[in-house]
Order: sequence, then structure tokens, then C-alpha cells
Amino acid sequence: MNQVIKTHPKRSLKSILALWFLSFAIVPIIFLTFYSQQKFQQTIDNELVLRLRGNSSEIQVILTEYQKALASRQTKYIKDTQLRGLLGNKNYSAVYELIRNWLQESTASGMAVYSQSGQLVAETKKIPSEITESSSGGAIKKILLHEKIRAQLNQKQILYLPDHSSPQILNLSLISPLYSNQNITGYFKQTLTLDSTFLKKISERMQIQAILLEPSGRIIVGSHPDFLLYKTDFFSEYLNIPKLKSLTLSLRSEPYGFIFTKIPWGDTQFQMALAVSKKESNSAVQNLRTAYYTVVMIMFGVLALFVFAASNLVLRPLSELIEAIQDIHLGENIIELPIKSDNEIGQLTTSFNDLSRRILSAQNELKNKIKELESANSHLKETQSQLVQSAKMASLGQLVAGVAHELNNPIGFIYSNMSYLSDYSNKLLKLIDLAEKNPSQLSALKEEFDLDYIKKDLPKLITSCEDGARRTKDIVIGLRNFSRLEEKSYKAIDIHQSLDTTLNLLSSEFKNRIEIKKDYGDIPLVTCHQTQINQVFMNILSNAFQAIKNQGTVWISTKKADRSSEVTEPAISISIQDTGPGMPPDILQKIFDPFFTTKSVGQGTGLGLAISYGIINAHGGSIKVTSKIDTGTEFMVTLPIEPPKETQPV
Repeated sequence: MNQVIKTHPKRSLKSILALWFLSFAIVPIIFLTFYSQQKFQQTIDNELVLRLRGNSSEIQVILTEYQKALASRQTKYIKDTQLRGLLGNKNYSAVYELIRNWLQESTASGMAVYSQSGQLVAETKKIPSEITESSSGGAIKKILLHEKIRAQLNQKQILYLPDHSSPQILNLSLISPLYSNQNITGYFKQTLTLDSTFLKKISERMQIQAILLEPSGRIIVGSHPDFLLYKTDFFSEYLNIPKLKSLTLSLRSEPYGFIFTKIPWGDTQFQMALAVSKKESNSAVQNLRTAYYTVVMIMFGVLALFVFAASNLVLRPLSELIEAIQDIHLGENIIELPIKSDNEIGQLTTSFNDLSRRILSAQNELKNKIKELESANSHLKETQSQLVQSAKMASLGQLVAGVAHELNNPIGFIYSNMSYLSDYSNKLLKLIDLAEKNPSQLSALKEEFDLDYIKKDLPKLITSCEDGARRTKDIVIGLRNFSRLEEKSYKAIDIHQSLDTTLNLLSSEFKNRIEIKKDYGDIPLVTCHQTQINQVFMNILSNAFQAIKNQGTVWISTKKADRSSEVTEPAISISIQDTGPGMPPDILQKIFDPFFTTKSVGQGTGLGLAISYGIINAHGGSIKVTSKIDTGTEFMVTLPIEPPKETQPV
């Protein structure tokens, strides 16, 4: 009696179903939750950026209006005859009084007049609402208008310059030349000062924070005092980031979103950073996130209860069915389960009962089939052994014919040289005998026997015989190395030596007809059954030589095999490629089938490549073939350096 051991599943179907239900329900919700939060955050950030862009445009409009107003007055002032007259007479005190009166009515923050040489001669400024009383003439500081600026003013009526040389102040200037009789007699400058007061007004009006920056990114002044705590070049690295839309920084632990914008001033421009608080938007995102998480947790709990109830309802009958199946013993009575429902579970129970009844009859039939298969398998092994021996005998016959032909040539010219050697030896013996008995006639006999010719020809005959004997010896040694009948176990061999030995034995098939090109790589010794591997090389090379009808080439190359999904252990690959006619796909897929051959009756058994395939497979290797019509065929043999332990010689 065969005892069936009851087992329990390693993984519960209930847990799997629960996991699948929850995955398909919760994962999409979680994905949508995080996706919605991300999109909501992006939308809020984009709205903040749009708001700051609008504020930036509004600031640009304000400064543009300032610029237009100052430019209009600049045109009026530089045409004023009184100013040009006073400057021409070098009445700098009167010049000062004049521009001081102008400044009271202007939106400018300061005015200055320079002489023809660029010397500052009069200057007045506003400090909040008062006019700074600046001296004129000798009491004025010696300040020169830069030479480059004067050079530019030779070609422009108004030059717009941003000046950030003063600490925490950005001065936006308009400078124009003063003409008299088409000659420059001096220069007039208006200045609009942007400082913390200006930025605070912008901040209070637009509910934002603002920072003025140099073109390089250095901080000039900001609307919030904490901006001065940053390093002066803090924003420089962010200005160099391409396509930077916004930047988030904390200001007294409150997050702010920053953007950078360029404000034009005439032909020039300066940088401004605008920031808005993200506290309220982050709070809204956090409330939304909390709501999402609450919904997910509630749905998770409801689904867990549903899955638990549904899995118990469906899987309990299955558990009973599994226990019944495990109770079935081979050769015992039929086990039947009661049918409790008419749904799929009931149908499965009915099928189980029917299957249980058929098992006994199937077991009896199976026993009879096993006996028949054992008998057929024994007969098949005998037939296979006979076929393999037949193929080996066919290969041996072909090999013996080639070896006999190769032995015939060296033995033939050794035999033909024997008559000359016999003649030469007789003549030399006669000369030796005459030299002992009658030396006076020795000279005449030398001339008669042509001793000089014998001296030249005799070494050649001996060398020729030695060469023939050596060739005969090499053929016999090659045949012995190829067969190795006494070796019936695996050993480490040199694959290159096996290929060369096989080529020597097949030389009659390709000599003076096929060129052999070798590309031997640096490969290690391979542990294998040498006789069987030699037989594989013999079958492949013989087919290659027979495929080439006239002249052709056979390439033989070896290398270490590359690691892949098929080659997981250290191995070598042997490629044998010919320039034969190639094979079509329908023939190519049959060449390893037993008894399949393209040769005529009596010339092939169709077992050579089938046996070769079995030998390589038994060694844990592989053999593949590729072929193209009118191009040739390539066999690629892969052999592991150490065959698997479970493999046995074929």
C-alpha cells in the first residue's frame, strides 16, 4: 500500500486572493491620491508663479512710466537756453539753483550737471521729502563722468544707465549731452533711486517680497531685512540654472516661492527677485492630503472585511476537496464527496467523483502500457546500438579508404627508389673491391659508373626514402591518436591537436582542392571523451569537404565562448565554415534528424550528424548550424571546459 502524505500549501489561496483584491482596489486609489496631490501642488505653484509674473509686469509698467516721464523732462531740460547759458559762463551756483528748482517739481530722485570735461559742477538729491543742499563750484566733490560714458553720449541723445555702486541702492540714471553751436558744452543727468523704501511700498501694495539684484546675481537691497543676512552672491547660482521656473526658500521658517525677472531700463536691464508666501497654499495641500488618507484607510478596512467573508465562502469547499484528493491511495476504493450545491463548486465535486472512479481503470491500463513501453524501449536500445555501429563502420570505411590512399603514395616512391639504391650499392661495392685488388683501373671504372652522379643522387634517394617513411609514420600515429580505442573515460585534451589529427586523416579529400584556413585562439585543455570528439570533427569536416565540389575554402577557428543565457559555465567554441552551396531552410532544420541525408543511396546513412549531436549534448555542450544558399555553411560547436558531473560517455 502506498501511503499518501498530506501536505499543506506553502501559500494560502485565501491570502493570495485577499492580496489581489486589495491590490486592484487600493493601489489605484493610492496612485490617484498621490497623483492628485502632486497635480494640486503643481497647480498651486503655477498659480503663484503666474501671480508673481503679473506683479513683475506691473512693476515693469511702473518703471516704464517713470522712464517715460523722466525722458520727457530730460528732453525739455537739455534744450533749456538758461541752463546752457549759465553752464557756458561757468556760473555753477546759478546752475545749482536752477536744477534744485527743477527737482522740486520732478519725479526724479536727483539731478546733476557736468562740465565739458566731465567734471561734476552741480548736484542735488531728494532725501525722503527734502532737497539736499549740495554746494557748487569749488566745494563740490571732484567727480568725473567716465570717459566711456562720454564717448557713448557723442552718438546718443539719452543714455540709460543702472548704477548699483552705492550700498543698498540702485540708481537708474538718464544722461544727455548739452550742446551749444553743435558743440558739447556739458552733460545733464537725472537719477531715479530704488532702495528699501521703494521695495517696501511695492511689498505692501502687492503683498509680496522683492529683492534687487545685480546682473551677476549679487544682492543689492530687499524689502525684508532678513534678505541682507543672505550671502551677497546667494542667488548667483540659481540665475545660472536654465529654465528655472521658481525657487522655494524659507524666510523666518515660512516658505516663500521665488521667481527671477529682468527689468528693462532703456537699452539695459537689471535683475529682480519676487517672492510670495506659500504658507496658505501648503496648508490647503496638507488638508487635502489628510482627507485623501482618511478615505483610503476607510476603504481599506471595508475591502478587508469583504475579502475575508468572500474568501471563506468560496474556499471552504475547495479545502474539503483538497483533503479528499490527498486521501486517495493508489489501488484502494473510490472516494466520493457529497454534492452540496449546484454552482461551480458542485460541478467541481461531481467532476472529482467521476475522476475518482476512472482512476482505478486508468491505473490498470497504465500498468499494461508500462510493460509494453519497457519491451519497446529494450528493442529500441538494441536497434539504436546497431544503427550507431553502422554509422561508425561507414565512417571507418571512409577513413580507411583515405588512409590507404595516403599510405600508397609514400610506400610507392620508397619502393621505386629501392631499385636505384640497389644499383648504386652494387656499383659502390665493385669500386671498393677494385680499389683493393687493382687500384690502377679504379679511375676508368669510376668514369664508367659515373661516380660523380652517384654521389649527388644517392643522398637525394636516401632523403626521399626517409621522407616517405616519416609520412607513413605520421599517418599511422594520426590514425592511432584519432581512434584511441583503449581510452574509455574522460580526460583533458588539446582541441587543436584533435582538429589537426582529423585534418591529416582527411587530407586525401581536400588536398590540392580546398584551402584550409586556421584561426586558433588561446583556449585551455578540455575534459571530454577524445574518440567521440574526434568522430564529431570527422563528420563535420568530411561533410564540408564533400559539399565543396571543386575549389573552395574551409575556415576553422576556436575561441573562449562568451557568457550568455545558454552558456553559463566556462566553455570554448569551435567554428567550421565552408564555401559550399549552402542549404535551404527546409533542409537545414532536418540535418540532425536520424536517417536524414541529402546524399545518394549508398553514400550516406544519415546518422553522422545525429550521432554528433548526441555526443556534444552528452558532453553538456551544443551544436548549431547556419547556412545561406550560394554562400556556405557554418557549424558552431560549444564545449564546456569541464562537463557536468551527471553527463556520461555516449
